[in-house]
This record gives sequence, C-alpha cells and structure tokens, in this order.
Amino acid sequence: MTPGTQADMGPAPIPAAEADLWWEAVENRDASFDAIFRTGVRTTGIYCRPACPARRPFRRNVVFFPDGPSAQRAGFRACLRCRPE
Repeated sequence: MTPGTQADMGPAPIPAAEADLWWEAVENRDASFDAIFRTGVRTTGIYCRPACPARRPFRRNVVFFPDGPSAQRAGFRACLRCRPE
C-alpha cells in the first residue's frame, strides 16, 4: 500500500479551517507550529516539520498528522533534512 492512501491515513481528517491554518504555517515555514503537527507528502512518502527547509510540496499532495508516530503508522518515513522524530 502506498503512503497516504485512504486506507492508511491514520487519525480522522482535521477540520478544513484548521487544515488551511496548518498549510499557511507550512507555506511560511513557521517554526512555532513544529510541536503541533507534521506534514506527510503522498508522492514521496516522507513526513516533515512545518518549518522544514526542503522544497515545499504541492498542497494537493499533503496530508496532516498530529505527530510523527501517526505519520509512521500511515507508512511515511521521517525527512532526512528536518529530522521530525
């Protein structure tokens, strides 16, 4: 099963308003959100902190997780640049 598919998404989806706020934090690389959530990129199978210096993914490829273990259970691996464990 590929990371980020519907069957392995982990926790229930977050509300759209919160997802928009979290995506804004990713766009701005806002480190104040680093302790709040992780982003998983469906096309790469990698999860990161919001402030990760790596190239920003397309919004359509991003799924949000409350923490690293949730992302790992969904089949994502930690980013080697931001080390979100």
